[in-house]
Amino acid sequence: MNDSLRPAQQRALAYEGGPLAISAVPGAGKTFILTRLAVRLVKDLGVRPRQILILTYMRSAAATFRTRINQALTAEGITAYGLQAMTIHAFCLGVIKRYRGSQREVASEDSLLGSEPFQVLSEPEQKRILLAGLKAFGQDRAAFAAWRERRAGADGDRGAKKDLETLFYETADTALRVIGAAKAFRLSTDQVDALLGTTQPELAFLYRFYLARQQAERLVDFNDQVQQAIALLRRDPALLSWYQRRYAYILEDEAQDSTAAQHELLTLLTAPDHGGAGNLVRVGDSNQSITTTFTFNDPEYFRDFCRRLEPQGRHVVMDQSSRSAPEILTLANSLVTFAAEHPHPDIRRAFVTHLIQPVTEGQVRNPTLLAAPSWTMYDNPDDERLSILRAAGSFLAADPDAHAAILVCRNKDVADYAADARRLGIPLFEGGLATLKSQDVLAVLVELAHFLAAPGDHANRRFQRLVELSQRHQQEAWADPKTALAFLHEASMPDLVYPAYNLAPPRPVALSERDYATMLDVADVVRLCFDSRHLPPEDALPQVALAFFSDPLAPLIAATAVKAARRTLSRSTTESGNPWAGFAREFETLSHLAERRELVVAEGTLAVPQTGELQVLTLHGSKGAEYDAVWIPGMGYGERSSSSWFPWMPADTYVMDVEGLKAERALRLGPDTALPPESMLVEEAKAAAIAERLRLLYVGITRAQRALHLSAHRSIRRQDSLPRHIAYLAALCQPREAVR
Repeated sequence: MNDSLRPAQQRALAYEGGPLAISAVPGAGKTFILTRLAVRLVKDLGVRPRQILILTYMRSAAATFRTRINQALTAEGITAYGLQAMTIHAFCLGVIKRYRGSQREVASEDSLLGSEPFQVLSEPEQKRILLAGLKAFGQDRAAFAAWRERRAGADGDRGAKKDLETLFYETADTALRVIGAAKAFRLSTDQVDALLGTTQPELAFLYRFYLARQQAERLVDFNDQVQQAIALLRRDPALLSWYQRRYAYILEDEAQDSTAAQHELLTLLTAPDHGGAGNLVRVGDSNQSITTTFTFNDPEYFRDFCRRLEPQGRHVVMDQSSRSAPEILTLANSLVTFAAEHPHPDIRRAFVTHLIQPVTEGQVRNPTLLAAPSWTMYDNPDDERLSILRAAGSFLAADPDAHAAILVCRNKDVADYAADARRLGIPLFEGGLATLKSQDVLAVLVELAHFLAAPGDHANRRFQRLVELSQRHQQEAWADPKTALAFLHEASMPDLVYPAYNLAPPRPVALSERDYATMLDVADVVRLCFDSRHLPPEDALPQVALAFFSDPLAPLIAATAVKAARRTLSRSTTESGNPWAGFAREFETLSHLAERRELVVAEGTLAVPQTGELQVLTLHGSKGAEYDAVWIPGMGYGERSSSSWFPWMPADTYVMDVEGLKAERALRLGPDTALPPESMLVEEAKAAAIAERLRLLYVGITRAQRALHLSAHRSIRRQDSLPRHIAYLAALCQPREAVR
């Protein structure tokens, strides 16, 4: 069995206990080695499966570990019953529930941990609370005016043009960041007041407002889950001892994405100083840390763990990768070595210099390259998109057993590429795409709630709006807009929804059958809505949403929206006797929030692309995946801007939230250290963003197995067209003509 393993993998599997760090390059087999290690602990060392805990950062990864370990142990005639693989947050939630179940009485300051049920907040719900807090803050007119002037001035001329609503949502985003920092550093409201009360009083106010709302309504966010689990384990020695006995071996996947709190949690559970068995295996790749700029994840915790274990011979570097052809690995290594020469010291440290080596031992070999990595420069983004899609379609037509992916920078690009792929008839993997947006469902819920609140008010206009929303969802348009709108204007909406003798109004000859059929479909949904109005909104609206969209995600979004609206309406003291009017208003507010963040995230990561299908996804979403052929477009400057998604110098990037940056640093430094100048903070943030984008590009390159195609489109604002490192990579690639 060990004959098929590489030397570094054999060293990792020789583990028998204690701490172990495993640094693994892309394609080195992180999932494989953790799976084999768990099997070996049970099969060869006699560890009971229930004593093993595998911590991951995605539910899909946890499911993969459970499945593979169960299959491997079953093949050996051993049951895997009791072995746990779960996300960090799921584990912490379990700690909280176990504590609650063991306590009959809980101190008053632990109101969120009492016997009554609590509700876990989603990010849109958090922002809903913060928007309400800003309105409360606005009751102090002088403070509100000072906030508005300062917030708008922070962005110079751009900020002066922002309306009040935009400033509200941006401040809510900043406050969410500050709340995360305050909880990460365990700061009280008084401490936040002392640090921010004079310079950014709205943020100190929002922190206090948010915590008060949490306590009053028994609301818990993701930060609370980790912090409360740590607090409970520290407070209750019996609880900590139970978990230390229960999980004698802890294996952590994607350790480069740890936070300070998660690092503290692992130390509590495993360190002998705290009574733990000391058996902790952490597997990660600092070069694939791609969430540091918008989370509190920091690869430095894993890097430090590796450095401390290196002198003890407990740091294994798995640097051989069998995923990609050697030429693709060379290109990824070229990015690492080029970044190491960057003039900015922080950007020089973007990567840990573990260059990827092709496999030289074992039975698995690197795939054979189909063609040299290529580079193409297009005249504009439309030409780039259509040419890439045609090339991808031709590739899959020639090799229907292959997997192919287009890795883009933004979610908007995913939608654009997917729409054109459908139009061109290219087989498209839909399981990983967001097939339905929260905002689309909320737009329908708004109209339906208004219907139920006042059926006679603007009925025809609302019905027309629903028909247009249905067409947009089906990616259609009026076949004959003039005739269709005239029919809707003349026909009575009740005649469509509740036709006499169940006979729909006759279709005029000039009205297309497709337009008429869409109207009747929408009328069926409206009738279902009216017929369900006796039910609670929690029951009525999800089934109506499913009928409208025929998408299993629709009822989940509707249920989440109803829950959030119900929570707000339950606090209202001015609500009229018609609850549907309140729901309509709350759905409109949630619709604005959904422009920035989905209410419900589809678990598309559990779906698997089939051979012959093209997958379109973001670079962030591609981590952990691999494809025969990969296209990465948009690597230059924007067509009409001077910015690039992959900047090289700080001058080429922009810090979006300077106010949040200053507040977070103030909380991190505490009262005894002066805040550095704003220019220094901005420079550091720009360098961190560039370093992360370099790692993001590295992740994208290393998704390709046999073919890699990089491209950009020309900018009308910049003559140089490409950031320096992109031009360097382009020069290493084979020039390629566009597919027309």
